[in-house]
Amino acid sequence: MSQPTVIEAEYSIVTPMFLGDAKQEATEIRPPSIKGALRFWWRALNWSRMLAQNGNNVTEALKTLHSEEGRLFGQAGDEDRGGQGCFLMSVTSIGITLRSKEQLNGNDSPAPLGKWRPYLVGLGLASYNKEEKKSKYNRSAITSGKFKVRVRSRPETTLADVKSIEESLLLFGLLGGLGSRTRRGLGSVSITSLSGGKLSAPSGIEEWKAAIQKLTGTPITAPEPPFSAFSSVTRMDMSLKGKNAWNLLEKTASEMMRYRSWGQDRNNTGTHKVNGIELFVDDHAIMLNAIANGTPPTVLPDRIVFGLPHNYFFSSITGAEKMKKAEIAPDSEGRTRRASPLFIHIHKFKDNDFAVIQTLFQSMFLCPSDYVAVKAEKLRPTHRLIPSVDWGHIRCYLDRFADREVVLP
Repeated sequence: MSQPTVIEAEYSIVTPMFLGDAKQEATEIRPPSIKGALRFWWRALNWSRMLAQNGNNVTEALKTLHSEEGRLFGQAGDEDRGGQGCFLMSVTSIGITLRSKEQLNGNDSPAPLGKWRPYLVGLGLASYNKEEKKSKYNRSAITSGKFKVRVRSRPETTLADVKSIEESLLLFGLLGGLGSRTRRGLGSVSITSLSGGKLSAPSGIEEWKAAIQKLTGTPITAPEPPFSAFSSVTRMDMSLKGKNAWNLLEKTASEMMRYRSWGQDRNNTGTHKVNGIELFVDDHAIMLNAIANGTPPTVLPDRIVFGLPHNYFFSSITGAEKMKKAEIAPDSEGRTRRASPLFIHIHKFKDNDFAVIQTLFQSMFLCPSDYVAVKAEKLRPTHRLIPSVDWGHIRCYLDRFADREVVLP
């Protein structure tokens, strides 16, 4: 029986963290939130290893992954371990600043919504106020501070298990976040220190890139996975650098909005062109016909690759509000969404240098037999199609950042 190992990791909060209690209010950072994030990054990091161990048998690799995750992090119905896994965790907040929605919407807000940021913040956290003609926050947030995670292994925990947990703590601090809309850059955290094990927190950009490449074991040979995980088709870019995290998020939001909104150019002239080429023209025509004429689409819009549900609204169509709208969403076995495969993370380095990290976790979009439904007032009954996606559309978006640095592959 080995002696327990204690690992401590400290993280800095980079962008507003919209954690929610029972009342959807940000009050504290709790161990279950941390453990949930660690589970995600552990799965993403260890999928290729599990696949190799199981002779590239996806079904067996998934079983092994599930079993190992339960053993490390705990699982429901584990009577012997009480669902706690192989380690105990505590979280200590350091100088946390809580802001109410009124403070976030005030003139001295640390996170003003501006022109483009509402696009990434999303309707769940913000909404458009017609009277004031601007977007406003609906929830409170933790806007600054640090927190320390202390992990203590159980006596029977192996050195390999300790290493696995330590790697997850580090990866969470290199790419992760907490709360709502973390895939769009909110709640980003940056690791500032890591002690008690064999790894350390990087300080500069080059150390950060080296840590990512070492953790993932580049080059990664695993083919496209069945869920968000590192593989040979993962792409990670350091898209932007600057001195203000919130301004970088604004630039990222504007680039994505212009690209996805029928290809508006960088100068926002309304020509719907990028480098002289109109983008997503077919998407526009498909949905206009569905909403205005009730024409069942034979293919789905290309932009569904960015995630579902996907909503359309045509103000040019006459009639009631419901006549102008359509929704595209998964419609199989209770599944109603497909989370975005594109992860935006704002990382803070020393000397207040920040960078936008964008990671495309290309993976199975939906189960092969899953349908996607197109719902519009004139489409009766709801029209259903099996999706086919082109990952090149997200790669094209990533290419729009002229000063990008490719980290993976």
